[in-house]
Amino acid sequence: MDAGADFDSKIVVKVNAAELARKELASPRWGGHHIAMGTNVDCYQRAEGRYKLMRGILAALRDAANPFSILTKGTLILRDLDLLTEAAEVTEVGADVSVGFVDPETWRAVEPGTPHPGRRLETCATLNDNGIACGVLMAPILPYLTDSPAQLDRTVKEIAAAGATHISPIVLHLRPGAREWWLSWLSREHPRLVPRYLELYGRGSYAPKAYQQRVVGMVKELARRHGAGRATPAVARRLPPARPATPPLSRPSPSSSACSSGKKGWRRPSGGWQDGGHPDVEDQEFGMRCLGVSQRPVGSRVSRGFLNRAHPEHRHPRARGCGQDQPD
Repeated sequence: MDAGADFDSKIVVKVNAAELARKELASPRWGGHHIAMGTNVDCYQRAEGRYKLMRGILAALRDAANPFSILTKGTLILRDLDLLTEAAEVTEVGADVSVGFVDPETWRAVEPGTPHPGRRLETCATLNDNGIACGVLMAPILPYLTDSPAQLDRTVKEIAAAGATHISPIVLHLRPGAREWWLSWLSREHPRLVPRYLELYGRGSYAPKAYQQRVVGMVKELARRHGAGRATPAVARRLPPARPATPPLSRPSPSSSACSSGKKGWRRPSGGWQDGGHPDVEDQEFGMRCLGVSQRPVGSRVSRGFLNRAHPEHRHPRARGCGQDQPD
């Protein structure tokens, strides 16, 4: 499948993922390592609203007391808040939501079908309020579109207000596939920026280190100024080291320093998000437009197991925008 139309319209569903996860977690060969979900493909994309695979996977992780974390660009994770809090009673559970910018015009243009950035930050606040430590993957930061000091300041300020435990800034990646799609979109919407992008990304998939360091430095300073957590891109791409077997960990209280930055009470504005009439849709409507922020595959044995030995593929359409899934 390509990174454009196919990415929006086709998906392979591993319908027995929960069954295989439980089987491999019970295997004597499994060492109880931390499992990071959503670092390559969002596990709460809109098809999950129909198939509900994550509930079985989370139940298996809870029953095995296996530590895990989840990265998502959607808000459907709150559907499983009961399982997350139950798992947090017996093991370490963490989460990150992806919010690269908060400007509504940019959101409409480059992330059609995704929840409003404010709703994602509200999800972060809700998770922290319920004892699930949640930070923000500030990605993608788009060169020349969302990287100005004023734009970065606004985004970090809202992330801090949501009580994020940390901020992990990552500049846009343009790997093959995503690169062609992005440059095609840029040539239509911002043709004057094409030469600048070709110069910035001319040697590969990543912006030059000097540019990345400058942006990360600005975010780090803004995070300090606004009272947010640590700002480092390495957090989003690194699994915690494997730990020896230990007794189940107690669940941190919502008021503990690990779960809150002291910014309680952050809620949606009384008038709703000013997003030009975007409906407050159910989260199975979450579309996928990650624009090159694909993280390195986790490579854990559980993920390889239920990806490689799953039930024969089921294809499910991902309609553009926010229309509801239709029965097959």
